[in-house]
Amino acid sequence: YSDIPEESTLTDVEQFLEPLELCYRSLCACGDRVIADGSLLDFLRQVSTFGLCLVRLDIRQESDRHIDVLDAITTYLGIGSYREWSEECRQEWLLSELNGKRPL
Repeated sequence: YSDIPEESTLTDVEQFLEPLELCYRSLCACGDRVIADGSLLDFLRQVSTFGLCLVRLDIRQESDRHIDVLDAITTYLGIGSYREWSEECRQEWLLSELNGKRPL
């Protein structure tokens, strides 16, 4: 839900691209083509290709990968196997590392 009135929302790709293309042409006309051909051109291409379809995306990595890395670190440090620790022990150790001055 949004507090933005629906009539103020851009829903048409052409309507959205118009001011971006104006900026692009203006930069080119002023001799700033290097700037225009950077992130702005990339964004113009993305909008032209994908439109205005925005969805929530949940990006998470499988926790086993994190456990593998932390287990390798704790084993190397000689303080035990992170994999075998209880969740409470893991949290205590992680918090102590985050609060400590030693870089992990």
